[in-house]
Amino acid sequence: MELTAGTQVMTIISQWGLREACHQLKRWHETLPAMQEVPVHVNLHGMRINRSDFVALVDEVLEETGINPDQLRLEVPEQIFADYALGMQVAVHTLRASKLAIFLDGFGSGAAPMNYLNVLELDGLKLAPSYLEDVQTNPRSVEVLRSLVMMAHNLNMVVAVDGITVREQAIKLLSTGCDYGQGSYFGEPRDGETITRLLMEGGNTMLIWRR
Repeated sequence: MELTAGTQVMTIISQWGLREACHQLKRWHETLPAMQEVPVHVNLHGMRINRSDFVALVDEVLEETGINPDQLRLEVPEQIFADYALGMQVAVHTLRASKLAIFLDGFGSGAAPMNYLNVLELDGLKLAPSYLEDVQTNPRSVEVLRSLVMMAHNLNMVVAVDGITVREQAIKLLSTGCDYGQGSYFGEPRDGETITRLLMEGGNTMLIWRR
C-alpha cells in the first residue's frame, strides 16, 4: 500500500475495493438471511470523495448490487480531509443526503484539525491506534478516550477504535462507552469466501465488537 500511496494505482485499488465489498455484501444477503441488516465498511484510502465522479461511482455500484445506501459505511482517512479540505463539506452533505454514512478514519493522527468536527456532519469517528499505546497502564489515556467518546456522542456520532491487539485494551475501551472496536485481537483479516464458510458453520468471525 505504501508503494502505491498517492498514485493512480491506489485509486484503482480503492475503486475495486468499494465495488468488491458491495458485491460481497450482496452475496451474503442472498445466501445468509442473518446478514440482511448487516452493513459493510469500506475504507476510501486514495479516493477523493469531493470529486463528482466519486458520487457517480457510488451510485453505479449501488445500482449494480441493489444494496441499500444505508448499508454502506464510507471510511475517509483523516489525511484526505486535510489534503482536500476545499469542497469536503459539500461532498459529505451530498453523500449523506443519499443515506450513506461517512466516518472519519484515523482521527487523532494529526492530519486534520479538531475544528473539522464543527463544519462536517459526520456519522462516526474511527480513532487512530495511537490512542491505545498505553491505555492499559495510564489512567489518563483512558480518560482522554472517554472524553473523545462523550464528545462524539454529543455530536450524534458513533465511535470506533482501531488497533486492538489484546483483551485488556478491549476491556478498557468498553469502560469508556466506545461503540465499536477493531483489531487483530478479534481475528486477522479474511477473504469473503472464508468468512462465508465460517458464517455458514456458525463460527465466530466478528472482527468488530458493538456495545
